[in-house]
Amino acid sequence: MRRLLAARQDTPIALALIPGLLDSTLVNLVDGAAGVSVLQHGWKHINWSGDDSRPSEFPETRSRSEACDELRKGFQILEASFGGRFKPVFVPPWHSCSRWLMDARSQLGYRAVSSEAPLFPLLSRGWGEEVNVEIDTANWTAGGAFIGPLELTRKIIRAFEIRLSWSAEAVPIGLLSHHGFLTRSDCGCLSLFVRLLEESDVVEWVGVESLM
Repeated sequence: MRRLLAARQDTPIALALIPGLLDSTLVNLVDGAAGVSVLQHGWKHINWSGDDSRPSEFPETRSRSEACDELRKGFQILEASFGGRFKPVFVPPWHSCSRWLMDARSQLGYRAVSSEAPLFPLLSRGWGEEVNVEIDTANWTAGGAFIGPLELTRKIIRAFEIRLSWSAEAVPIGLLSHHGFLTRSDCGCLSLFVRLLEESDVVEWVGVESLM
């Protein structure tokens, strides 16, 4: 986490934190960093799906009352721990959860949802406010290792090209770091990307609050 916070320099960043695993060390680390927002990443990041199903902490098969109790408890923990830094955005573990939960997001207190989305800015998934990520820096065929500078460059350029072709330059691009898998060298590479994009005349880094 420290490496990621250093790599992003002064750019805004949103951390999807697991409230059921939160400790005071992480709270203190975030409290001392400017420009950091906190989102809710489920409850304890436990897979409750069957062996043949896509991993999910809140699949259709789980009790609704149990799921809501966990999410409300997690919401309260993050709100109490981070105050205004906590933004009521639900980040489903493994980008997957039951449809009823997505439909009930506002009743649970969430202003937005953040999940994985295809690299296409005008795609509507039908769930209102979304603050999605399109570019994952992890290669899951290699155990979550960093995709490397060339692949990251290719994905960022492709995201720009799509927006230009649809005259949708203002549509944000979500970049997912999976900081737990990043080495010191990986973070150095991300830091360079942050600086280069920040120095350009066409890119602006924005906080999650401005997207809701």
